[in-house]
Amino acid sequence: MQKRKLGLTTIETAPIVLGGHGFIDFMGRPKPSIEEATQVVSFLAEQGLTHFDCTFSSERQIYSEILKRTGLSKKLLPVIWHGWHDRNEKSAEDIVTNFKYILNELGCEKAGMVIFHNTWPEGPAVGNIEQPYPDWVFDGFQRLKEEGLADAIGWGMLSGGRLSEEYLYQIWDRIDFIAPYWNYSLRRQQFMVEFAREHGLGVYAVGAFARGAVFKWPGVKPDELVRPWLKWIFREPSVFATSVSLSTMQEARLTLDACDGTPMSGEEALYFHRMNFPIQMVDYRIQNGERTLQGFEMISPEAHGSNMISHTMIKWKD
Repeated sequence: MQKRKLGLTTIETAPIVLGGHGFIDFMGRPKPSIEEATQVVSFLAEQGLTHFDCTFSSERQIYSEILKRTGLSKKLLPVIWHGWHDRNEKSAEDIVTNFKYILNELGCEKAGMVIFHNTWPEGPAVGNIEQPYPDWVFDGFQRLKEEGLADAIGWGMLSGGRLSEEYLYQIWDRIDFIAPYWNYSLRRQQFMVEFAREHGLGVYAVGAFARGAVFKWPGVKPDELVRPWLKWIFREPSVFATSVSLSTMQEARLTLDACDGTPMSGEEALYFHRMNFPIQMVDYRIQNGERTLQGFEMISPEAHGSNMISHTMIKWKD
């Protein structure tokens, strides 16, 4: 548990937030039984878990059942990606009403964090139309804090569009943290963490681990990947937490063991750089519907010695 100042807000959070994608059918990854998922959440809560991340309605339904079974609804706070619902929003009041609906769906009284996407209307649901947000959207999210429904407000930078970086300069004083996808462009990733440091914001990192498929990728050994990847993320002072979607006790223990507080070794740094680009690109292509997990195999990047952009790093099955 750590106390961190994010913008004008101070929150307490563990560095690992349990993602929701590991508990649903997502990207070809089989979901665990509700009993297995409950065991994972209970174990992590005993080890200091404070927040869980949920986007889709299917994730909220599973977490609702887990919280009922464990009685953890007052101990674990949701991180909610707002907008993934089939309800109209045309005013600040609508945002508050719909947020209460989502909290009720989860069986929670409040959220730890709420994140809105970097596109308007709520981007992924309508095809990532990049337009500035109307003022009432910010007013609605601010009301969530004022009414004690959420502790902190974040801006989810999930697309790679032009608006993402420019828009930060207009809205940074209306948010507490940035939630960037950890990221196909190392240059863009570095811009975001430096921007956060300079403007007193936090960074909640999501990405390949938040997707959850990282533990199942062919050619990737989780016991070699998880530790350097998490250490790479947490080397940035502005990063206060990262989302990890997992579904088994083995994956939960592996993740906790990786967060041992020691710095990244030279060998781990080399492994991370060699694996970074092919893994991110496979993740990108799967997310955009080009292949399923079962439909690709990765050529080991060890032979290439770098993470330079190269089509030869990934071999797609016929």
